[in-house]
Amino acid sequence: MLKPLLPAAALLASLTTPLQAQDTLVGYWNLNTHTTRTAGTSGSLVTYYFGLGPEFMAYDAGTTVNLLPPSTAGQATLFAHFATIVGQGFVQVNGLDFTGLHTPTFSFAARKSAVADLFSTFRIEYNVGTGWQTATTLAEPGQEFSLVSYKFEGGELDGRNNVGLRIHFVEMVDFAAAVSFDNVKVTAVPEPTAIWALGGAAPLLCAQRLARRRASFTA
Repeated sequence: MLKPLLPAAALLASLTTPLQAQDTLVGYWNLNTHTTRTAGTSGSLVTYYFGLGPEFMAYDAGTTVNLLPPSTAGQATLFAHFATIVGQGFVQVNGLDFTGLHTPTFSFAARKSAVADLFSTFRIEYNVGTGWQTATTLAEPGQEFSLVSYKFEGGELDGRNNVGLRIHFVEMVDFAAAVSFDNVKVTAVPEPTAIWALGGAAPLLCAQRLARRRASFTA
């Protein structure tokens, strides 16, 4: 008597088990001689650089680290300075929309070189309309491009609109230093509303399948 119930039980289990949601691409910037968003649905990227000492912004050779196809490893944004007493820069993304999304991830490629470097800090910061706040402090990048990735798992950005994210770096008493960033990407996880709606329909589908099986056995 139990045998006819086994397929129905398997169907119920498959429909009520949460599916693994794929990250949604919110915004991507390959920085190939421009700051225009090249993929995704929201966000605009701007760069700032200022301080005490001669500094300039230019373009560096790009990288495949964190590259999103079909983009190519073209150029990276370069912040360079000579004999700088103190300076700071930003790679900042404004206007991100996480409506219906949670647990955003902010990732990019970064590298730094310097003849002399007394002190520097690298931070990821966020703004939800109440001013910039530090999410995490990063280790200084090495001379080769490497991936930097941070996931906002505390719920501070979940479902929010008009969010700002930025890389904020500060350099003090540096000589002949250069910092480069490339392939800035923001992703987030979709809310499971549609998945649980499917799971809620599972008992009805299971009952319909059992009814058909009973009809076949009594016929």
